[in-house]
Amino acid sequence: MSANVPERPATAAGDASTTSRRRVPRWWWWSAAVTVLVAGVLLMRLWGNGGGGSALPSVVESGAGLLTPGPSPVAGAPIFDASDLDSLFVTPGTLEDTLPGAADGVEEVGQGAVAAWGLGAGEQVSPASCTVAATVVDGPPAAFDERSWGNERVVFEQQVTLLESAAAAEQAFRTLVTVVDACPEYLLQGPDGEARVVASPAIEDQGFFPSLAQAVDLAAPGDDPQAQLHGHLLVGNVIVTWTASVDAGDDPARARQQLGSEADLDAMMQEQARAAASALP
Repeated sequence: MSANVPERPATAAGDASTTSRRRVPRWWWWSAAVTVLVAGVLLMRLWGNGGGGSALPSVVESGAGLLTPGPSPVAGAPIFDASDLDSLFVTPGTLEDTLPGAADGVEEVGQGAVAAWGLGAGEQVSPASCTVAATVVDGPPAAFDERSWGNERVVFEQQVTLLESAAAAEQAFRTLVTVVDACPEYLLQGPDGEARVVASPAIEDQGFFPSLAQAVDLAAPGDDPQAQLHGHLLVGNVIVTWTASVDAGDDPARARQQLGSEADLDAMMQEQARAAASALP
């Protein structure tokens, strides 16, 4: 996880003195730090192929009543390399058409910052058994990138974690599911204190790629609570992660209306992933 933190906006959206580099509130550090951590899974999709050539993992019901990944082949899965990752990121225009709070426009935040995988200096997850949920994989991936867009109301972050093969990515996704299944509530501890994350059960959106999406409440020290929508997609040898955030105020449910729905955001990411996979040579 990158610990690159843009500063708080100096001007309101649309102000003539706003710089070309968008700056966002301090809670963004915590939002970025828990982007892949907030995937506590109590219900998982009964994954199927969806009619394409991609290999999509299935899940089976465990004896404890939870859903855990079952075996599936990976033949035919799309294979990306580091030069292909740009195609997996959504565009500002797509966000403006999908997120109600982005309708008036968004700008990229943190341009020029080097994306770094993993926890930053002084960061740790409590309990430690949830750490893999915070890093997606348990060791440095083949490649990693992230981008963020936002305005005075909403922020959207997307990350891509590239594995060496579709089999490795599928196993990493299964491990992620296993770990976060036991972590619906946890702490991310950092230099500024600790953030508490409480995640709802994941919804079962029907899409071409295996995915999950859920609502999340984030409370970080010194900042207003955040209402978030969050999700992951497994796309061949890449795990795509996204988080949309808004100040919760006194009514998190109402604030979340600025983000649309989990289903809408998952559909947006599914469409982008399919376009990227189709464009591969």
